[in-house]
Amino acid sequence: MGKQRTSNIINEAEARASALRSIESQLDFGPSLSVRIYVETINEARAKLSNLNDLTARLDVERVGFREIEAKVQDLSSRILKAVQARFGPDSDEYKMAGGTLRSERKRPTRRDKEEGRTPDKA
Repeated sequence: MGKQRTSNIINEAEARASALRSIESQLDFGPSLSVRIYVETINEARAKLSNLNDLTARLDVERVGFREIEAKVQDLSSRILKAVQARFGPDSDEYKMAGGTLRSERKRPTRRDKEEGRTPDKA
């Protein structure tokens, strides 16, 4: 599950609002700067944070579901390609059309001589 977010800013603001209320319950510093507006804005931020955490949890559930179905698609893709190979052969046009690499087109690895950095001479 995704990490639940917290906000130090909101926590500090709540503590400050509490302290301001202890000074005077209806402290007002003019238009749009009162304890009431401050508390309402803090509550709105707390609600947004809660909504964000809910969405994060739902996203985690969707992510798990997506990974499961993606693994299922990957498994089916592999099985279908193997079935095409079994039915038509590993060097067939049908196998290539299904996304397989033809056996005749695979590159063979070449071995290098460790000391000289070249391919060993064949005797």
